[in-house]
Amino acid sequence: MNPEGNEKKIKAENGDRKSNSLEDAYKELRLAFSSVGDDIGQTYVVHGDSLLLDLFSHPLLDWSRGGQLLHFFYLAESALQKFAHRGRIFKLVFFDCFAKVWKDPSMQLACELFVTHTRTMTEIDVERFPDWECKEWKEFVSFTRPSFMLMMNAKSGKIFEASDNRVSGSFPLLQKMALDLLAKQNMDCVSMTEVSFKSSSMFGFRYVASRELRNEAAVTQYDLPAAKSYLDNDSDLDQGLLTKVMGLKLAPELNGIGFSVYTLVRLLRESSKKDYSVELAKVFLLHAFAARTLPLAGRSQELPDKGDEQKLLGGFIDSFYATAMKTSDAKMVDKFAEPGVWKCDIVDGRLFQKIAIVSSNVAVKSAEELGLDSALFKDLEAVWKLIADEAKLDKKSKVFLPIWSKSPFSWLKSYADSEVEKAKSLRDEAKSLQVAASAGQEEEKDAPKEAAKKVEDVKDIDDVADAWDADGDDGDDVADDWDAEDDGDAAGGDDEPAWDAEEEKKTKVSSESKKDDLSLGQKFEILCNRKVAGDVKISSLKGSEMIKTYVGEIEQELAGRSALTDAYPKCPYDRDVDTNTWLLDREIDDGTNPPPEPEPVTKWERRKFTQRKMRYIAYLDKYAKSLKGGGIIYRDVVVAKKSEAEAKSKNKKGGGGKNKNKSKQGGKKGKGGKGKTNMRDQIRADVEKKLKEKALNDVKCYINHAASLKTLEQRIEKLDKVLISMSEPYAVVPGLMQLLDWCVESWKIEKVNGGMGAAVRVFQMVMDIFRRFKSDINHDQFKKLQLVLLKMGFEDAANLLVDQFIRSRPEKISAKDLTVTKPNTKDLIVGLPSYRFQLMYAGHLMVRDVDSAPDDRVSDFYPDKWQRKLLDVVDKKESCLVVAPTSSGKTFVSYYAMKQALFDNKTIKRSTDRSIIVYVSPTKALVNQVAADVYARYGAVFGVMTRDYSRKLKDCEVLITIPECLETLLLSPQSEMWARCIKYVIFDEVHCLGSTSNGDVWERLLMMVRCPFIALSATLGNPEEFSDWMGRIQSTHDRKVNLIIHRTRWSDLIKYMYTPKTMPKLTAIQGQKHLPSFEYVHPCSALGTELARTGFPPDLNFSPKDCMLLYDAMLTIDVPAEAKKRVEELHPLNFFKDLLYIKKVDAQRFEKALKDELYRWSASNMKKEILELISKLTKSLDGGIKAMESSTDGLCYSVDFLKQHFMPLMVDLLNADFLPAVVFNLDREICEDLVTHMLFTLEDMEEKTLEAEGNIAKNKAKQNSKLAKMLKRKRDKKKNKDDEEAGPDDDDELGGGVVEDEPLYHVDPRFSFIQDGQMMEMGEMEWWLDRLLYKTKWSRTHPLIRALQRGIGVHHDELHRAYKDLVETLFRTKHLKVVVATSTLALGVNMPARTTVFCGDSPDLDPLKYRQMAGRAGRRGYDNIGNVVFVGIAPKKVFRLMTSSLLSLHGHFPMTPTVALRMINLHGKVYEKKNAKDTLINLVQQPFFSNPDGVSRQTKMNLRFSMQYLLEQDLITWNKDNDLQIHGAGALALHLRFAQPGNMLFVKLWDAGIFDKICSTFQNKGEQPQILQKLMLVMAHLFFRQPLPVGFDKDDLAFEVEHKSYVSLPPLPEDVQKVLKEQKASAMKFYTSYLQHASLSPEGSKEDPKQQESLPLSGLKYSNSSKIDQSFLSRLDTCRLKSVIRSDFFRLSGHSDRFGSASEIAQTVKPHLYMDIASMPVCEMKDRQLRDMPINAYAVDFLRHGSLACLIKENGLASGKAWALLKQWSYLLEDLAQAVLELQRPSQKAIEEAQYYGTVPVAEKNNTAKAFSVLNIQFQEMFNNWNQQQTNNRKKMEEIKKPPVTEA
Repeated sequence: MNPEGNEKKIKAENGDRKSNSLEDAYKELRLAFSSVGDDIGQTYVVHGDSLLLDLFSHPLLDWSRGGQLLHFFYLAESALQKFAHRGRIFKLVFFDCFAKVWKDPSMQLACELFVTHTRTMTEIDVERFPDWECKEWKEFVSFTRPSFMLMMNAKSGKIFEASDNRVSGSFPLLQKMALDLLAKQNMDCVSMTEVSFKSSSMFGFRYVASRELRNEAAVTQYDLPAAKSYLDNDSDLDQGLLTKVMGLKLAPELNGIGFSVYTLVRLLRESSKKDYSVELAKVFLLHAFAARTLPLAGRSQELPDKGDEQKLLGGFIDSFYATAMKTSDAKMVDKFAEPGVWKCDIVDGRLFQKIAIVSSNVAVKSAEELGLDSALFKDLEAVWKLIADEAKLDKKSKVFLPIWSKSPFSWLKSYADSEVEKAKSLRDEAKSLQVAASAGQEEEKDAPKEAAKKVEDVKDIDDVADAWDADGDDGDDVADDWDAEDDGDAAGGDDEPAWDAEEEKKTKVSSESKKDDLSLGQKFEILCNRKVAGDVKISSLKGSEMIKTYVGEIEQELAGRSALTDAYPKCPYDRDVDTNTWLLDREIDDGTNPPPEPEPVTKWERRKFTQRKMRYIAYLDKYAKSLKGGGIIYRDVVVAKKSEAEAKSKNKKGGGGKNKNKSKQGGKKGKGGKGKTNMRDQIRADVEKKLKEKALNDVKCYINHAASLKTLEQRIEKLDKVLISMSEPYAVVPGLMQLLDWCVESWKIEKVNGGMGAAVRVFQMVMDIFRRFKSDINHDQFKKLQLVLLKMGFEDAANLLVDQFIRSRPEKISAKDLTVTKPNTKDLIVGLPSYRFQLMYAGHLMVRDVDSAPDDRVSDFYPDKWQRKLLDVVDKKESCLVVAPTSSGKTFVSYYAMKQALFDNKTIKRSTDRSIIVYVSPTKALVNQVAADVYARYGAVFGVMTRDYSRKLKDCEVLITIPECLETLLLSPQSEMWARCIKYVIFDEVHCLGSTSNGDVWERLLMMVRCPFIALSATLGNPEEFSDWMGRIQSTHDRKVNLIIHRTRWSDLIKYMYTPKTMPKLTAIQGQKHLPSFEYVHPCSALGTELARTGFPPDLNFSPKDCMLLYDAMLTIDVPAEAKKRVEELHPLNFFKDLLYIKKVDAQRFEKALKDELYRWSASNMKKEILELISKLTKSLDGGIKAMESSTDGLCYSVDFLKQHFMPLMVDLLNADFLPAVVFNLDREICEDLVTHMLFTLEDMEEKTLEAEGNIAKNKAKQNSKLAKMLKRKRDKKKNKDDEEAGPDDDDELGGGVVEDEPLYHVDPRFSFIQDGQMMEMGEMEWWLDRLLYKTKWSRTHPLIRALQRGIGVHHDELHRAYKDLVETLFRTKHLKVVVATSTLALGVNMPARTTVFCGDSPDLDPLKYRQMAGRAGRRGYDNIGNVVFVGIAPKKVFRLMTSSLLSLHGHFPMTPTVALRMINLHGKVYEKKNAKDTLINLVQQPFFSNPDGVSRQTKMNLRFSMQYLLEQDLITWNKDNDLQIHGAGALALHLRFAQPGNMLFVKLWDAGIFDKICSTFQNKGEQPQILQKLMLVMAHLFFRQPLPVGFDKDDLAFEVEHKSYVSLPPLPEDVQKVLKEQKASAMKFYTSYLQHASLSPEGSKEDPKQQESLPLSGLKYSNSSKIDQSFLSRLDTCRLKSVIRSDFFRLSGHSDRFGSASEIAQTVKPHLYMDIASMPVCEMKDRQLRDMPINAYAVDFLRHGSLACLIKENGLASGKAWALLKQWSYLLEDLAQAVLELQRPSQKAIEEAQYYGTVPVAEKNNTAKAFSVLNIQFQEMFNNWNQQQTNNRKKMEEIKKPPVTEA
């Protein structure tokens, strides 16, 4: 177990890795895709220079025409806004050593302006350091504790440098920084370029370094460049000129223009004699004024391709930047920083060039012609006069107008004329074709199509000739009509009529003008006047009932814009046989109507059926028994008196039940008449007397029995176990007084050893007796309590006890009557004040004042006040959202709702009126548990449905299912009547709505349920907002949603770190006496100093002990007098004054007061004092961590460390009484390795010990005698049955078969965690083992089974369900003490543990998982305290987990083409349309989304265009009722609903015949492997794609790839690419059109005026001044690029509504328009730079080799992630195999025969169906074999390590 030896072994295996090559070292890093930044509230670092590199390399930023600063700043702020997504906190960090990267002055200036702008205009913290090796940076890291650095991937930097020579040297710097941060500073790094966002999550590529690399002192040798700033502080600054410029008095909108004025003067001083320098300076100044005059959209200008003008214009701009960098410094920049706007908008290169070119051809001689108002024009003249004077220009140049003396752009005339001629010729040809078509010429019947094609060709210069063609060439009228028709059809797209009319007004020239009469400027305006192309023809669906129901107002809106056409497909019933008519009504089984199990016919079948049913019931019974919860513990809570509780209950219910109106007389009176005792009362009194006597006698018997036990602790435990749940004073008080005597005796013994546990127990007993029974105890009993307190030294508590006792008694009592003599003995003295003793040692036993009270509706516990509110909600049949901590008892309301529904079902007369309760579980593991629990409570009334199996689906009263299956049921027409019977839905763990995998399903379910629901969660970040949305949903059903929040966790969680310094020498488990290596973690350890900004994390709770230690530390800190006074006022002696005992609520008040004071320290900038405070609280922890790291050479966070120290850790947990424990590690292999490693170690220890003792033979004989009889009974039972009846059926879901006899495994108790009396009963254990062995085919000597018999288990998804059932049952019955698990036990599974251990780190261990896993510890009813132990996790990660806030839920955009298809399917096939409406209406009316304004309208618009898209794709069509229905391959798309949007791409390829083509030769066996590989390759591009980082090359991997794995997916075949390209073009066309209409105001065809864009973070808006119509500037505005959906900031770089990819649409649309790339049916995956990202070939590679190890090593997938992905593939391929078979087209012969006989044609299983079937079978076999690999690996371990066995 030598770590150093293991390290040497690893280095020997991998070779000597050290190298001086920076690139070689960098190659050893892998980039793993995962979620990042989930630790909300924790700070991470964004590398500023990486961000700048990322921005400048953006393909849509036009930096080549002089720079586009405003677009640059928009990109920067947008990126920073996304990095702060959902409340994330980061700091922007710059390293001055990166300044050498920027070679271009324009980029240097932009960098400096960005730093200044971000500091002054946003709330982002900006820090600058010389480099990452300096002292300041290291102090910053120590102070801030960043979770990771977001930086550019070095390969991305290299790609950018290769394409732009203005940047160089970033590649080695980025490599060095990543290596140093990972290896030297242990800081995680995440690649910036590939960062993406989905719902509330942030994803990216995290750098993964080997252990050797991380622990290397010096990775590589590379000298960092000297630090420098972007602007030279020693620049040639002209202070006099600067003063004059600053003295200019200009209009407010011109603030900041002085920087340009200053630079122009300096530029002209040096180059005024150059050609056109003065004119270009005028143009530059005019462009600066125009930028403040034109609207933002008006500055978006079209420019010709780069030509000769670039030499002149570009040269001037370059000179401007160079002059600015040479003659300015950072101080000068700060002087112009006041307004903030100017820094973002110094240069607009495109606007400058457009003004230069146009102004050179248009003479502007006055302010009116220029377009500026008089005031601004005066400012312009004043500024130019200053420039001219200071630059010493000649007299002629001092006049601003005219700008040009002559035009330098003579080449433009020929360019413009050629473009206009081209446009005219194309348009004339289109017109002639249209004329021919309208004249009815048969030979030109295809003319309209050709005309449309010609018009398509001219899109890039749409209507270029309109300005000169209006004077009337022949055919103009016809052409105009044709244009109008074309525009009307295209109104849904970019060419909307309103825009056409407006453009004609702006751009048309008089009809009398001729082409040759146009000026060059007018021609250029025409050339640049682009119109948006509209290609989508929207079919009018006004007759559709579905349209009227869901999107009626959208249909009217489109009709109002003339965007609809009546041209729609004919009804398929009118089509010929050769079409897809046979597919019209074809349905694929959706699993909602499983075939009933065939009734047994023969005697043998009936017997087998009965046996199977009995085995299933036996399983349920045994599993359910282990689910029994903790009992009532009266001493933990303040319980209301029964009479008071009953009165409250009656008042709430409206009376006492059925007898509430009966007479109160009671019955007949006795012979004595009035005043005599009622006979019934007498009988009742006699019965109560007898019950009291019996209870008293029982207690005496309990006392006597306990007294007969050997040890004092056994007596205490036995009697306490009986009395803990008793409440009647006449019985329990005598027992408690006896128990107190034994506890006092125990304290005497323990006090000698220095422990406090017994003293706490005595104090608790005294307070418990007094609190609960002070009105029932006599004086002698009270004096006994008082005397115990005095003996313990709590004189103040004894005095308070007397006072409260006197006040509580109705009779008058003198204090003298209760006085007891103070004892002189000190054998029971605690030595602490009462308050300190309680806070330090008794905090976990403090009474919880939760207002518990008896309630007739609950029998097995007393519900708290908030729990009674839940019962009231169910009684009223209302909905509620319940937010309460784990183990607080929120799930019980689910069973109460079930109980109510089952009771209602007993009174119904028709089965259709029955009530169904649906329980929605997040995982299949929880489904099984809930099913067993329901069975235990109510019998076999439940049904189960998951994607793997279903049981009693339509015949149950309680359905337990997962979200995907319930959605299938609600959207299935076949389940219409069943869905009407749902009366309540319980959503457990509803915060899963924020999941990126199926969160959209949860959201849709909440919108679709029509009945009341109960939503439960323990980890919801924004419950109020979430509840409001739920209320809006339920309001459509006239129902309210109650929000019930219970914040207080029942048991405190105490955190520890396991910090072993040495490896203990263990010889056994039991009886090992050494001090546990646990270091206590105070919550303040995790805090930073910025509490004033971040506040206290809401879930960072302080236990009473934490509070006491914090207060003690605060007293020792030297703080200002005012703060010191406040701290002293918080002294516990004052705070808890006059309290006999401190209750939990009192301790919480103390906690809040301390937090408030600490917050004040932070707000007062007392950072030094806070750091000193934290240092005092973490002194012991820091020392333990340093000692551990030193003793292990830094390997204490490795997997080897976990394995070596796992058993010592478990022994320490045992000695500390921390067991049972659930140990979490998110890697399946590590989980099993930990268990098997400890198992083999124990077996070695046991064998050596027994051999030394000579007891092996004796133990074998003893074990044989115990088990021989049991085995004989089993053999006899097997012999008496028929062989066919001996075991369970193969398809039996649950059973217990008998297996062959095998060697028996003997365990010495000293080498097991199972203590005496805690092992499961032998017969019960054998039943479970038989069941497990039959189902898994394991042997009894399987390592995991042997581990069970030593009290150790493992639990993860990959294990067989039978084994997991056994592990859960054994843990609940206390047979297992340790279970090592992945996240399978994090959600809801009933596994009551005392301790949660986080064993090893993982990128997937986020704050949400941490809270869910930590919540397993300290379950209510079992333990009053929970322990959380961290081992093998870096302290900074621990602190982040402790202090991170929970993610808030913000929902998903609800509409996708697949959802629309499912809506159409349901609406079209249900019997009652109202049922469909009630289910679906909220999907379009009430989406829960982060930007609710306008989302409902966008959702409806999306649905409407999705319908049109589905029509175009021939997936839906019209039916006879003039409504929509599924058609063609729509059934296939519907069947693949779980794999959207890939399902839409698949059916496109299906319709195109791609799969038939691929599989055409499948009958040739030799070609089958290649065909299957090709099928898998195509589908891998469509489904479950996992990205690889940009620039990935498998040749760069530091190891050799085996099995010829692709790693990165090869490109698709050309024919497939062609189809997908067409599909992409079609989808983008529809989505662009959808967004265009969504961007317009609902009232008309104009852009919504409310949506004014601004910079995302600073909020700066760009408003324009008024300008004169028909002026130069107004003509520029006219020439703007026509766009309605592209962001105005992107338009500045010359982009209109023409997009190159779906990702470009998603990234560049206006902020109020939502676009989810994941919902678009396109085959693309791009990064933030719009580059294609490589796709992981894991699925194809798995089909090639089937190796788990290769997927992990070569494809870079974690084991759990790989298994989950392949599981999804197994589902998909199974669905495909079924669907393809059902949808195969019948042969022509079959169709003809079916027509003749009037039947449905039957398809033959052709090559395609065979190929998918074989692919499915092969994949399932490989996947099952992979699962079997784990068993094989265990068998190999089993062969290596043979266990000691006993032969029967």
